[in-house]
Amino acid sequence: MKAILSAALTFVLTIGTVVATPITANAAVVTVNCSTSGSFTVTDTVVTSSTLCVGAIELPAGVTAVAANVFKDSGVTSVKFPASFTTLGDLAFANSANLSEITFRGNAPTLGTTPFDSIAAGAKVNFYSPATGFGTAGWLWNGLLVNDLTPLPPFAVSADVTRGPWRQGTTITASASVNRVGATLTYSWYRCTDPVTATSGGVVRSTVPVGCIEIPSVVSNSYLIPATDTGWYITMQVKATYNNVTVNYIAANPNPVLVAPTSAKVLSKIGGYAATAISPTTIMKLRIKGIMVTNPGYQRLHCVGDVTGFAKSAQQLKLATSRAKAACTYAKTLYPYLTITYAGKQSKTTGTKARLVNYTLVP
Repeated sequence: MKAILSAALTFVLTIGTVVATPITANAAVVTVNCSTSGSFTVTDTVVTSSTLCVGAIELPAGVTAVAANVFKDSGVTSVKFPASFTTLGDLAFANSANLSEITFRGNAPTLGTTPFDSIAAGAKVNFYSPATGFGTAGWLWNGLLVNDLTPLPPFAVSADVTRGPWRQGTTITASASVNRVGATLTYSWYRCTDPVTATSGGVVRSTVPVGCIEIPSVVSNSYLIPATDTGWYITMQVKATYNNVTVNYIAANPNPVLVAPTSAKVLSKIGGYAATAISPTTIMKLRIKGIMVTNPGYQRLHCVGDVTGFAKSAQQLKLATSRAKAACTYAKTLYPYLTITYAGKQSKTTGTKARLVNYTLVP
């Protein structure tokens, strides 16, 4: 009966490519072949012995420890420990002169006395972030060089620029972030006729939009805005290069360069409204657009509807206010960055009758 039970609890796994097999609840003893020759034995969750083990080994999932001296003087060339592993006994791999690569799936284990004494020169220890206890890639762990095997994310760069109203004399500064240590960054600046979005076709923009002109001789991460940039949309492109691969990032900019903070600019009036008309006509819209095109770089537009030559009435004042609102709202559809304000008035109750809107641009 004892022989039958012993046979039922013993499993021999031939693993030609060293694929580890989990220990099951009813397997008290498991013998696992080494990749070239020999084998090792797992009792419960502990590797307790080995026999002439040569080549690569991978401890089965669920193994927690290797007992002292188990692989001492062995021909093991590499070993992989599962995430469950916690304890490595005294001299466990000592004098395994061909052991050059050690990989842990979990945190660093508790070590007995010099378990890796006199293994291959230049042997390295691999781990996967966020495992703890190994330090940082490039450090030494128990005298062995540490290497992080966690897959790197795709090479990428992102950037932004200092925000706020940009005016003549403002210095814009770019800051970039790249996910490769040692990557080189180069900057270029552009004047654009239209707002620059962060995406194009649903993906992060990596090319400069049509309508942008490179500003010559500006290659640093800062740019001082001259007066000639008023009304233009300034953007910045950063290129990151690493191992002969280059990626780009274009900074978004929805707002143009503004005029210097001087006094408000009062512009010509636009009249010709019918008695109860509110919305600007096609001709009026063209004139409103002309005002904005020929006076770039203003942040706010103030519209005041006026009626002259009519007796004062709440209805006339209401119409004047509505015309001002409609005119300013149309201007904002052309230039979304604009802040608009509006009002209505009756400046005269005598004289020539007129219905018009006054336009004032404010820095």
